[in-house]
Amino acid sequence: METYAVIYKSLNRFRAWSNIRLLIEPILGGEARVVRGIFFDKTAAANWKVAWHQDLTIAVRERIEVEGYHPWSVKAGIVHVQPPIAILENMLTIRIHLDDTGELNGALQVIPGSHKAGRLLAEEMQAWKAKRNSVTCRIERGGAMIMRPLLLHSSSAAIDPGHRRVLHLEYCSAKLPDGLRWYES
Repeated sequence: METYAVIYKSLNRFRAWSNIRLLIEPILGGEARVVRGIFFDKTAAANWKVAWHQDLTIAVRERIEVEGYHPWSVKAGIVHVQPPIAILENMLTIRIHLDDTGELNGALQVIPGSHKAGRLLAEEMQAWKAKRNSVTCRIERGGAMIMRPLLLHSSSAAIDPGHRRVLHLEYCSAKLPDGLRWYES
């Protein structure tokens, strides 16, 4: 079962952390801010596998019908929606690793270049998996990785019963239209 906690508005204080700014701002610009934060902790008691997917939803404060924003869902009591592709292409995720991460504790696996293909249908994901080798993202404690939400990724269940803690921060500089507001803005 997936265990996660949503990290609230205080995450925008991380924007001032110069090392993160140095990574994010050259790509997204000075207006980039945290729009969602999630804390993942894989342990022997909370160990899950995540199938190949793209991160296609954003967290918003409330459901407001806006053209191009659908379908809607609620995760952990928070409203989520799939935005137009232009929003997803204007986002970056930084994953800060609080523990060493490798094959034994469910490290992220990615298919390089897949984010450039846009939103993928299930059969397109299968084609990417067939034509490209996946890469296991081995990250040392205190390290970070940056990825686009559209990057095709997965993770296996951990074999090692220790922790695999990751602070997952999504950044965007885009403003949402017609009264929609980022959940963490």
